[in-house]
Amino acid sequence: ADGRVVIGGGAPTLLEGRPDAALTPFVARCQRVALDRVALAAAFPPRLRVRPVDGDNDLVYIPRRMYEGRRFYYIVNNDLHRARDFALEGQLPDRLVPFDPMTGRLADAAVDPARLHLEGAEALILFEADGSVPIRTAPRPLPHALTLAGDFRLTAATPNALTLDHFELSLDGQAFAPDAYFLDVQQQLMRQGRDCDVWMRFHFVVEEMPAGGVCLLLENPELHQLWLNGQRIANAPVGWAVDKCLEKLPLPVRVGDNQLVLRRRFENPADVYRIRNDPTIHEAEANRVTVKTELESVFLWGAFGVRSTQAFVSGTRRTVHTAGDFRLTRLPDTVDVAALVEGGFPFFAGTLTLEKAFPLDRTPARARLTFARPDANLTNISINSAPATTFLWAPYEMDATPCLRAGDNTLTLQLTNSCRNLFGPHYSPEGDSYAVGPHSYGKQTPHMNLRRFGIAGGVTIAYE
Repeated sequence: ADGRVVIGGGAPTLLEGRPDAALTPFVARCQRVALDRVALAAAFPPRLRVRPVDGDNDLVYIPRRMYEGRRFYYIVNNDLHRARDFALEGQLPDRLVPFDPMTGRLADAAVDPARLHLEGAEALILFEADGSVPIRTAPRPLPHALTLAGDFRLTAATPNALTLDHFELSLDGQAFAPDAYFLDVQQQLMRQGRDCDVWMRFHFVVEEMPAGGVCLLLENPELHQLWLNGQRIANAPVGWAVDKCLEKLPLPVRVGDNQLVLRRRFENPADVYRIRNDPTIHEAEANRVTVKTELESVFLWGAFGVRSTQAFVSGTRRTVHTAGDFRLTRLPDTVDVAALVEGGFPFFAGTLTLEKAFPLDRTPARARLTFARPDANLTNISINSAPATTFLWAPYEMDATPCLRAGDNTLTLQLTNSCRNLFGPHYSPEGDSYAVGPHSYGKQTPHMNLRRFGIAGGVTIAYE
């Protein structure tokens, strides 16, 4: 068959596992190159190359693929932290048209290969096309701009949460010891191979009674006995939240200090302790056994705010951290759109709806809304009750012309985050973990690391 064979490094000498001289003429017809990156790149020059505006082009990855007879390029910014500006060079086709994953179709206009931008860890799929497709041009600057930042009015919120993962500990009725972390206790009892009654005494403060009350989210409530402020609490759930395994138990909390006591049995079969603690047993074998008892964090759940008594400090990888402790307050009326964690939602997992009114002295002939990469998994934006535009990734911009009017206008943001701040890991020194496993949940820092939530810099509307 036609084609070129390139051998990198040593040539093959075996057929069916045995030396065979028949390979000699085949190897002689092959192109031989050193088995290193530079030599292989020279032997297989890419159709497209990256010319970075700044930084190292090694961080932009461009594999080429075929789909239904059409060639496309999957361009990835492998820099997880930093946005990249770059140009494409080489054997450029007439046009490169981006695939829009929101619609499942190709965009109406091609990209300008000399002006490309990718946020950190962002990807772009570009299909080859002919010259009939127009090239998207950079938007013309608009003469007026209005930035909506700072405090927004909080108009709706799914239930808030407070994660409780430290407690006073008593085993088999012994004296309570302070400041136990649930995972440390789990690992300690597993190492000891010890079946026992575990008593966990949590403390929390309610500064103002939340509207609608407070629930406890607890796994397997039927295996627990519960007391709140010395009174026995029924372990009969009234539903679930976030995950079906987290069942809701109403808590008759009071303003001021509250003491929640949970008692359960910790026990596992003898073989589980033996296999998990035997260093000669391979991890793959140890992971085949099921641990019967697992201690977990518990959660307060309801329509409240959460205040830290300690300051929040900016951390790595888009996080903030604080040493706590945390107190339940009423829901805030307004919040800083750039600092929702600090504004009462450090463990929040859901959707906040925020509004801000603003005036315009004219009905714009053209208007464009833009914002920086948000600290939210999903962002919905609406102006004056128009249908919302959904943003999952860049570009973070929309045509606001049809929505705006002279006089009073209202911007509505719906920001949805993940369960990361609710479930953690909270004590990893790397800040926000890009890969999470059992090792991520150890108590490695004295403070809690929380993923930022909001839009830094707010939203800008440019218009004419």
